[in-house]
Amino acid sequence: MTARDLATLARFMVRNYPDYYALFAETEFTWQGIRQPNRNPLLGSYRGADGLKTGHTESAGYGLVASAERDGRRLISVVNGLGSDRERAAESRRLLNIGFQEFDNYTLLSAGQTVDEADVWLGDRDHIPLVVADQLRLTLPRDVRQGLEAKLHYQNPVPAPVEKGAQIGTLRLTAPEMAPIE
Repeated sequence: MTARDLATLARFMVRNYPDYYALFAETEFTWQGIRQPNRNPLLGSYRGADGLKTGHTESAGYGLVASAERDGRRLISVVNGLGSDRERAAESRRLLNIGFQEFDNYTLLSAGQTVDEADVWLGDRDHIPLVVADQLRLTLPRDVRQGLEAKLHYQNPVPAPVEKGAQIGTLRLTAPEMAPIE
């Protein structure tokens, strides 16, 4: 299982099982008279930390899938292969700090927003609006936002018939020191 797999699973858990997810924030519980402490070192010591899972094996070292929420923004970090429980806590704190301090969520386009107009070839209408199907919300480094450029790519004119909701084009986002996003 990769770090990405663990992050995907954590996100799925947070979104789809909020009642169960709350259990990951418990600092301890008692089962059959035995107190079981939560081994997540961030609970109670890192603002907003509310889960998720620690791990350790001889071959993989110490790991932690951590989650924290601040001001309505949730971050998930995954670390593995570290030499001690202290290292996994420190690295998780470092990654979450970078996420909260250096990145932000941006809504770039709203669902239903018209972004351009395309000519229609041999259609009933000469032009059709190009409309965003789903909200485009990205997490980006704060310093990238200023240099962010969006370019819409589509065949013009669009051959008729054009079905409502059909994908006509692709939006490509670029910024200095960032891999393009489509």
